[in-house]
Amino acid sequence: MNLQAAKKKKMINILFIVISILLICLGFYHIYEQNRYIKDGAKVIAVVENVLVHPTQQEDQTLEEYKKELEHYNMLLDDYRRLGVIKESTTFAIIITFEFDNKEYTTELGYYSNEIKIGSTVTIYLNKDNPLDFIYDGANNFGLYFCMIVGTVMLVGSLIFFFIDNYNNKCNILLKDKGKLIQAEIIYADIEENKSSFNKHPYIFTCVYFDEDKQEQVYFTSESIYCKNRGDSYIGKKVDVFVDANDYKNYLIDSKLFEK
Repeated sequence: MNLQAAKKKKMINILFIVISILLICLGFYHIYEQNRYIKDGAKVIAVVENVLVHPTQQEDQTLEEYKKELEHYNMLLDDYRRLGVIKESTTFAIIITFEFDNKEYTTELGYYSNEIKIGSTVTIYLNKDNPLDFIYDGANNFGLYFCMIVGTVMLVGSLIFFFIDNYNNKCNILLKDKGKLIQAEIIYADIEENKSSFNKHPYIFTCVYFDEDKQEQVYFTSESIYCKNRGDSYIGKKVDVFVDANDYKNYLIDSKLFEK
């Protein structure tokens, strides 16, 4: 692998590590905030005043009945928007009312579920200094925990990949320092159609070296290499290969030639 591809590979791995840590931290922060509301906030039982859902015409419903239902729905939307109960962009919501410190509040629950009906009660934990700032005790946190699980899996996978890559780099450095330097001739340049970077495909090169001591040909195959020029332009050229003198299966093809 040439230097440019190695740097890109390392940067992608670091990016995955950062994203995974952010996902995990976001999950823990949300859990911390929930616990803070439960511990320091006021527990209040709120009543569901209304459930705003865009109506759909039922089979046993006449067109006139549906138009009246739709008109009522739009009227409620306008009223709630005008009073600041819901945002301008809100089209479906659960409206709740509750009392705190001898004052009644009407606001949106901030969570929607088909199981919550008009007249049912929900438990909320609110900020004593700002009663409209609260959390819903029954909110579904599946998405939150899913993000944390994905973040953990990404982090573990990225760290494993990071350590394996570092180990391979150390082995390559050791081969360069302690290995035997030979020159092999490039005989094949196979393009990898299933890989690309910035619309450029890497090549896998096959090289051959004649071992005079053993009187036999030894073949070496490179990893994916992104070349500056066309792969076939390197055929017939000599490339440096660092090999373990005791085991030719342990080798490193120097990618400097392909960066020129």
